[in-house]
Amino acid sequence: MSDKKFPAIILTFDRNRILTEHMIYQYRRLWPDHPFRFRVPFQEHLGQESDDIEFVRTPSGIVDTITGLLDGISDEDWIYWCIDDKYPVEINLRPVRRVLKTVRQARDTRISGFLMCRRSRLEKRKNLTGKVLYRNRILYVERANYEMIWIHQFVRAKVIRHLVKDFPDQIERAKDMDRMKKEVTKPDGHRLFVTSSSLMSFGESSTRGQITKNCWESLLANGFEIPNWFDAPADRAIVMGAPVSRFRLPLILRRSYWRG
Repeated sequence: MSDKKFPAIILTFDRNRILTEHMIYQYRRLWPDHPFRFRVPFQEHLGQESDDIEFVRTPSGIVDTITGLLDGISDEDWIYWCIDDKYPVEINLRPVRRVLKTVRQARDTRISGFLMCRRSRLEKRKNLTGKVLYRNRILYVERANYEMIWIHQFVRAKVIRHLVKDFPDQIERAKDMDRMKKEVTKPDGHRLFVTSSSLMSFGESSTRGQITKNCWESLLANGFEIPNWFDAPADRAIVMGAPVSRFRLPLILRRSYWRG
């Protein structure tokens, strides 16, 4: 099993650099030995590279940014998809490391994604196939579509390439991609899974162009200087997937479970 770092693809732009820095800070704090090398797009604002950060100059358009960040990565390669509109709040490291082991061991290229935050929308039958997968004492449920694709997760590069290949060149608002993703048919060979219980919780960084209340408070608590173009926080706090501490590793694999 290789210890090679995964390219962590961050969808962001220069003006939101503080949100990117905060997100990476949270990963370093909550997962000190994280397996990522964050790929940060930039147009003019080149930042400081480090062992776990590299900067990639890309055009300003959303789709061009994504394709630029994926340049040089093969379709079947695993990436960590992490838009800076989310940041980790809590990580249950013991089972998360089991998920990481499963990703590294995956040989079946049809197995193409692992999400570790299960929200209510991934409890609905229309968003699930009814099949499950069991690996390294973690139970996964198969997703039927791209619901929750914007939350941080392991995916093969082909998943993101296929998702955005027919998106328009110019997207006025990132929020518009929620509608666009529903119009994309997920190929049968792109099998996406979510853990049966949340192993990670995430805060939303912004809403309607404002920093969320929870992100604003986290920025201040961790010593970040908030740029003056963010006038005030939104009055909403948005956290998803909590609490992860309730998760327990399943001890028995029932015969009805599909091993995949």
